[in-house]
Amino acid sequence: MSFSPPGLICAATQEELQTFGLTGAVPLRGSTRVWRIREGYAAVTGAGTPITLLHMMPWMSSLSPNWILNIGIAGAYEASGLEVGDVVVGTSEIFADLGVELPEEEAFTPMGKLPFSDDLFRTPMTLEVPEWVQDMEKPVRVRTGPGATVNQCTGRSATGDLRRQIFDVDFESMEGAAFALARGAYPQVVRTGDVVAVVAPLRPHGYCRGVHPSFEVLALRHGLEMLWVNASGDTAQVVDHQV
Repeated sequence: MSFSPPGLICAATQEELQTFGLTGAVPLRGSTRVWRIREGYAAVTGAGTPITLLHMMPWMSSLSPNWILNIGIAGAYEASGLEVGDVVVGTSEIFADLGVELPEEEAFTPMGKLPFSDDLFRTPMTLEVPEWVQDMEKPVRVRTGPGATVNQCTGRSATGDLRRQIFDVDFESMEGAAFALARGAYPQVVRTGDVVAVVAPLRPHGYCRGVHPSFEVLALRHGLEMLWVNASGDTAQVVDHQV
């Protein structure tokens, strides 16, 4: 994954974005969601795929990033082997709650298995994993794995088990697939990555509680720092665009 500027680093909330570091960031003229940083731009998309796409499309057009990095928090499926505090680099994303619940079968049929489905939903959307990303144990564990994007976060073990069984994924978030879609709409964006910190295993109590546990946010910060030192040392040439 080339880090030639300008890049676009995104998170659903400003708290998550600050794990990457906004020291010295300059708010972009006319925007309360975008900042200029050394690598290019940093932006807060909002939580969920709809609002993420709503903001990403004009940003892609006006900022013309060479690459996108999505950072944030996620939940891990119980059988994935991921633990609270791990940092995960996503290898792919798929929409895991688009589909039909058939009452006579009492089962969920994903969109990709329906005859009228677009091909987009039949296979996972690939994300870029830089060649220098490797599993690490300290100061935090770093792993790679496929992700699921959902509108309704898992709150029951049965739901988590079903999603993992159907889609063969390790973790879920609410925005990951939006970035793969945005990349497809703008071919000039040659790289799209996904780095998240595991907030909690997806067990009966779920993980969506409206707060970001400080331990996991700290883990994401350390994980990003360790990953970033392996990236290329390109110096950003920041241009003042208006959103």
